[in-house]
Amino acid sequence: MSTSGTCGRHRGRVGRRNVGGIQPGQVLGDLGGGGRWTALEVARARGRTGGQKPKLGPRQVQIAREMYDCGDYTVQQIADEFGVTRPTLYRHLGRATATTT
Repeated sequence: MSTSGTCGRHRGRVGRRNVGGIQPGQVLGDLGGGGRWTALEVARARGRTGGQKPKLGPRQVQIAREMYDCGDYTVQQIADEFGVTRPTLYRHLGRATATTT
């Protein structure tokens, strides 16, 4: 048996650069970009947006905003209630403010 990877049944499946039977650049070529697509564009074409999911959902942000605005709770108490850190809570409250104004 040959170890060069040219044997008929092993062709296309041997080598470091050939992962899962897909040749390098084949994914980009299949999308019709002619090699001009960046990795981010390919990911977005597949429906991937990247990054982590938000720690708080829209309803949770709304409740946190109400708790913050009423003044009865400290930021730390609100963060503890939702199981996030204060910086995370501030980020979500800042986004909610930016999108509502």
